[in-house]
Amino acid sequence: MKNKLFLVTILVCSLFLFVGCQNGDQNQVSVSENSSSEENQQIQNDQAKPSEEISNDWQIYKNEKYGYQIKYPNDWYFMEDACCPPPPASVNLNNFSSKRSEYSANQTKNEIYGIDILCLYEGSLDEIGEIQNLKDRGAKAENTTVNSHSAIKFAKNVVPGDNSEKAITYYIVDGQQGCRITYTDKCPVCEKITQTFQF
Repeated sequence: MKNKLFLVTILVCSLFLFVGCQNGDQNQVSVSENSSSEENQQIQNDQAKPSEEISNDWQIYKNEKYGYQIKYPNDWYFMEDACCPPPPASVNLNNFSSKRSEYSANQTKNEIYGIDILCLYEGSLDEIGEIQNLKDRGAKAENTTVNSHSAIKFAKNVVPGDNSEKAITYYIVDGQQGCRITYTDKCPVCEKITQTFQF
């Protein structure tokens, strides 16, 4: 009788242990699935963040004469002596120096990037002769918009004998005036900077 009671007790305990382990495994799988699901959701949220959020705390350059502004990273510089008396028609933003002589002497080095902005254009995109000249020479044009402004984008070789170096050129207009933005296609952040341009 004692042996039977002992065996029944062992069986009942074993059953409880078995059921408990199964529940623990299911809880572990559930926790693991939830954790994995949360990680995937975080990755999707990060990928879905618009580029504007990346540039919210960037510096802002405003050109009062030509009526535009553009944002650029905090570790970049506005070149104060790029051209002409302020507010200049031609400006440069770069990740190296605020002085033209320093930037000019080093701009061909790796990981030194700059954006040139020139605002001397009038009228619509169809009225800018420089755009037609580029098209006539076979440059591929892509119609686009930048902050709801009409724009056209070109990519062309700019360094003789070096096909790896290409310039990206945007012409952006607001119906009355226009600006040209140019940078190397190797610049990792220049496209995001360009997309912050607005009249």
